[in-house]
Amino acid sequence: MNSSDTQTTTPGRFSSGLKASVILFAALAVWEVIHKPMSGAVMDSMGEASGFLFIKTVGLLLVLGIARGIGHWNDLGFRGPFRPASLLYSLPLMLLAAAPLSSGAPLSGFGTLVLWALLIAIGVTIEEVLCRGSLWNAFEEKGIWRTTVITSAAFGSIHLLGLTGSIPASVILSQAVFACGAGFIFAAVRIASGNVWAPIAAHFAFNYAALVAAGGITSAFQPGTEMMMVSGGVVVGLVGIGLVAVAKRRREKAMMPHTSMAAPATGAVS
Repeated sequence: MNSSDTQTTTPGRFSSGLKASVILFAALAVWEVIHKPMSGAVMDSMGEASGFLFIKTVGLLLVLGIARGIGHWNDLGFRGPFRPASLLYSLPLMLLAAAPLSSGAPLSGFGTLVLWALLIAIGVTIEEVLCRGSLWNAFEEKGIWRTTVITSAAFGSIHLLGLTGSIPASVILSQAVFACGAGFIFAAVRIASGNVWAPIAAHFAFNYAALVAAGGITSAFQPGTEMMMVSGGVVVGLVGIGLVAVAKRRREKAMMPHTSMAAPATGAVS
């Protein structure tokens, strides 16, 4: 019998973890709605990348501050070392990063590339801390597959917050489908790594490569990219399911107690 699917949580731990996750998700959603009326002025005065950087930084500080305030910090997934080998599970997703979502001119210039690196690093940290950190820890003891499905669906749902912005709804919906599929890849990385460091790194690498190649957020998500994102989401989702199975099996094998190959001592034999 699979131990990862039969573990139970201590009384109250699951419910408190889930409640904390809901609070953090709600805080991010409220911020995403609140900042929209002023985002236009921020972008006009600071530029697209600087404006997004400001908005995402406030969002990250809000999430981390609330987590610290409600005593949920230890469940954000930061504990443990960074395991580079776990990034191998994200290689299929990295192949898609070479195919930009639009024909826009790629970003260039040292300052621009550094600014976008900061923006993307902060943005993916928010999403990974919420999905593969807080929510993952709230469900993990209920089973890896259930946790993977729930966190991947939540990851896709986060992107629906873009419906409050100016990007066409069809693009946002297709982006959410792709994110849900990619969530299975990041789940495999999470299983292999045991914390959020590697999922953050994998998520950053994909977003940075894709958005730099496409020329930024606004130019990347334009009408006409919907079918590419939906089909890509289905493909990476199916690949991710296989990778989750592999990562889950490898983790269970590593956790199995090593038994002695020697035969146990017995009494006299006839």
